[in-house]
Amino acid sequence: VVSHLFGADDTQSIRQTIITSYIFFTLSALILTLIGVVASRFILIKIGVPAEILGDATRYMQIIFIGTTPKVGYDVANSIYRGIGNSYIPLVVLVFSTLLNIVLDILFISVLGMGIRGTAWATILAQVASFLLSFAIFTVKYPNFRFRFAMRDIKYVLLKRMMRIGAPSGLKALLYWGGYTLIASTVNRFGTATIAAFGIASKIDLF
Repeated sequence: VVSHLFGADDTQSIRQTIITSYIFFTLSALILTLIGVVASRFILIKIGVPAEILGDATRYMQIIFIGTTPKVGYDVANSIYRGIGNSYIPLVVLVFSTLLNIVLDILFISVLGMGIRGTAWATILAQVASFLLSFAIFTVKYPNFRFRFAMRDIKYVLLKRMMRIGAPSGLKALLYWGGYTLIASTVNRFGTATIAAFGIASKIDLF
């Protein structure tokens, strides 16, 4: 949607699209966060996580769900950048986020001894930093698109259009994570060592 409007040089509609995107997806993320934090233990039990790691896994999952909102904000910012034809800034922010995540992992786990909680908080703080950096760069680099958040500025026509265009990508993500969950539930039957190996391999593949 942003790319179409950018090509048409419709600055006002781009600003409205950005506002609509952030408000809608932020509210959606907050709802998902609440559901995730409450249901984390239930979900892990259902996919067969062994009892000896259930407590740590629950805490990790709850912390990760707390970071849903900055993650969504970061993804929306990336989509906006690509919509206006700038793929360089998302790449720079991604490299920064990855390096920061590694540094925080070492700090929280090796230095502060926070264990699994440290890994989760390192991930969230890296996502928060990447979102704030993306947002700050956008504000400085594209002053014509600056905006203020207000519920009255949500344009439901634009939201409907975004949902229609984004539906295939949403379905792809749903199928991917659905498949991942099925695979994880199978891996969980083989014990903690296999789960750890699968988690490491998955993280490497994700990068």
